[in-house]
Amino acid sequence: MTDKDNLIEVKEENSGEEKKKRPRLFRWVLSLIGIYIILMLIAFFAGNRLGIQDRIQHEGQLAGTEIASQYQLALEDIEAERYQQSIMRLEYILEYDPENILAFDKLEQVKFIMNFTATPTTEPTATITPTQDLRGQVALMESAEVYFIAEEWDSLINTLDNLRRNYPEHNTVQVDGYYFAALRNRGVQRILYNNDLEGGIYDLNMAEAFGPLDAQAVNYRDWSNQYITGASWWEINWYSSMLYFQDLAIYMPNLSDASYLTSSQRYATAQAGFATQTISDIVYFWDTGQYCALKEQAQYMIDNSAIYNYTAEEYDYLKGSVDRCQFTQDAQATKDASGN
Repeated sequence: MTDKDNLIEVKEENSGEEKKKRPRLFRWVLSLIGIYIILMLIAFFAGNRLGIQDRIQHEGQLAGTEIASQYQLALEDIEAERYQQSIMRLEYILEYDPENILAFDKLEQVKFIMNFTATPTTEPTATITPTQDLRGQVALMESAEVYFIAEEWDSLINTLDNLRRNYPEHNTVQVDGYYFAALRNRGVQRILYNNDLEGGIYDLNMAEAFGPLDAQAVNYRDWSNQYITGASWWEINWYSSMLYFQDLAIYMPNLSDASYLTSSQRYATAQAGFATQTISDIVYFWDTGQYCALKEQAQYMIDNSAIYNYTAEEYDYLKGSVDRCQFTQDAQATKDASGN
């Protein structure tokens, strides 16, 4: 074998070895690339998983904060009786947190409250209501105020009667106040200046239906009643009439009725009539032995001897009647006590 043949054989062997080495190197390169790709995929999925977990945790934190906020707002709605709005908030909470016991219990409570307080209502039929004309009421009230300030009680009462007859619900408190003032003041006016005691008493009684009378008005009414009672005994029983006018002559000397006789005038007249009638009757009852018939009147004249101008003989009748009446009463008491 020549050197040339040996050289060719060596080249062929080296070429075969290179062919064998190339597949091995290529496989190693591919393996490295595959390993790199796998590592990259592992890193990607690991990072993505961690990101998802962080996002879920963050969303959970946000949801917890929102749920707490919505629950607090629902409580405020319940306190303000905005029940429907509170239900919406509580249902929102349960949608994201079905196990939320507080929201579930509160929702049940609100539904119970709404069912308990709900009342069926019917939709009213729409009606056209004309605008009320208040001009008449306003005009009457303005007139009433004018009459009140001017103390024209008759005109004020007539205006109030017209107002109440046509507009019974208009400003009732103020109308009642005007009625009270008008009736009270007109009643006093009738008693003091118009010689109309009965009319004054009537007005004061009517005023009392709207409010309590003051002490002065009550006194005027009482004195008027006393005058009327004293006048009812006029010329019938001077003694009774005199006693009624006795105090009036001091406290209301000018009080009078349609007769224009004042209390002081009536007292003086009744006093004189009482003295004349008592002396006359005492003599009559003395002669008939009825000593006790006028004992009270006789004693009254004796006790007030300074104002009665009776004679000594008349005094004897007065004193004798009282003494004999007392003697007779004592004797009867002793007889009754002894049982005889």
